[in-house]
Amino acid sequence: MSSNLKRYQAIKQVHAEPMTLGDFVANVRPFPLPGKVDPSAEGYHVIYSKDTPDEFHSWSPKRAFEEGYIELPQGTVQLRTESGKVS
Repeated sequence: MSSNLKRYQAIKQVHAEPMTLGDFVANVRPFPLPGKVDPSAEGYHVIYSKDTPDEFHSWSPKRAFEEGYIELPQGTVQLRTESGKVS
């Protein structure tokens, strides 16, 4: 890996639904899976910037997603961090 890598912490809202990698590839964003990848791997279909011109669909492994995001209550518009910044 590059020695130029820096650390970042995400402070954003996304839309997501549980989905295996195989289902994501079959139904959302087709691409060839490398031979050693398990299509039944659990994870999440993640939508960034939903309903905007910058909307982007991605897949995240279950553990990585659940360690990085918490579910927001219905109707939540903003979430403030401990530093007071609005995400």
